[in-house]
Amino acid sequence: MTHKQKLVDRLTHANPGWPEWDKLIALVQSLDFEYVVDEYTGNYFVSGNRLVFKEENKEEPIDWPGWMPGYVPALYGMNADDYECAGQYATDFDGIETGPETVFDTAGSDESDMEIPGGTYPFQSNFQGNLFHITEQLEILFPNREENCLSKLDSLEEFTKKNIRAVLEGNQWFSIYNESIGELIW
Repeated sequence: MTHKQKLVDRLTHANPGWPEWDKLIALVQSLDFEYVVDEYTGNYFVSGNRLVFKEENKEEPIDWPGWMPGYVPALYGMNADDYECAGQYATDFDGIETGPETVFDTAGSDESDMEIPGGTYPFQSNFQGNLFHITEQLEILFPNREENCLSKLDSLEEFTKKNIRAVLEGNQWFSIYNESIGELIW
């Protein structure tokens, strides 16, 4: 089975029926992919710097919780950029709840006194390393320094659709949110 076919199968199996999803499958079918093994960051399906998906680590797979929709693991690591760039879909999710040390980044370099709702987890970063979170209620939150709280960015479904639309246009996912929250994060 080719790398492209593995991706097509992965996406087809989890198809939630959105028009964006069908366009993403068509894009994947139109591109050539190579399999890249990076000893430090993992394995990837790469189509130049046009589209990338990350492969889950087979030795330490992510324990996707039951509340997480199946489309999330299918899109794991999706990005319209080089595989080495930050901002890949859901790659910050590890099943460990967000703590004061992981509000801003998973490295824990800037501890926060923000109140963190229970059932909140690191989810995805933008290319600048700003961390966004997911809740068990399927909301995406961001650390809003102006209000010193985690603020709602979007529902997971809308966030995911916007990620896909950005990829289809060849853009970073965060470009869709620049005007609305660009000034509120670090």
